Amino acid sequence: MEVANVRNHASKRKFGDIVSPSLPSLAATSSNGFDDNNNINDIDLSLLEVVEKSQNFIKVLDLKALKKLVLAFEAHLKDNIEARLQYPNQPDRFTDSEIELHEELQKLKVFTGAPELYLDLVNLNAAPSIVDLLNHDNTDTAIDIVQLLQDLTNEDVLEDNDEPARVLVDS
Repeated sequence: MEVANVRNHASKRKFGDIVSPSLPSLAATSSNGFDDNNNINDIDLSLLEVVEKSQNFIKVLDLKALKKLVLAFEAHLKDNIEARLQYPNQPDRFTDSEIELHEELQKLKVFTGAPELYLDLVNLNAAPSIVDLLNHDNTDTAIDIVQLLQDLTNEDVLEDNDEPARVLVDS
């Protein structure tokens, strides 16, 4: 019986025996779990901090922000159309305007969380510009528009309209 107890006791390991030698010991970390170099378990968190700081702040999407986003969208759409007309056979000359238009379309997706502003979106005459992009020569842009329209007409969003939407918006 004593041999069995010794074996069971010997088979139990301490936490320090299990932890990989490449990982910092718990004694090296402060009470918040980070060591002196702002690392936890040898993972550098400085990149995460930079990403968090670069994120836009959260604010309520209102009519003023809507107008600002629609104007930016219309300006990038105009730039894209002009570049495509000026250089129809040189796609590398209008690639930047395509990328900027794509980014503006992504920003318009914030309206999916604010159905109370849909009427204002229509009143700003943005709907025809959005629908016209279904015929865009770049298939990716047309797909972006289809996704935007699907998001804007999502039943779940339209039913949950009790409070103002809080969304990420560039300022």
